[in-house]
Amino acid sequence: MHLVDDGVGRAAEEAAEAVRAWSEVLGESEVRALGAQLPRIAPNLAIPPAW
Repeated sequence: MHLVDDGVGRAAEEAAEAVRAWSEVLGESEVRALGAQLPRIAPNLAIPPAW
């Protein structure tokens, strides 16, 4: 389901779906912990995580 009909909206929806899928596998708390560690794991990300 695409709520926004532009490239940015589609990318955001795809990213959200990927996070949902990982949350189902690992659990939300583990995904949040990984998100908190992301700056250390990948310090040169162009866009910081939004969670």
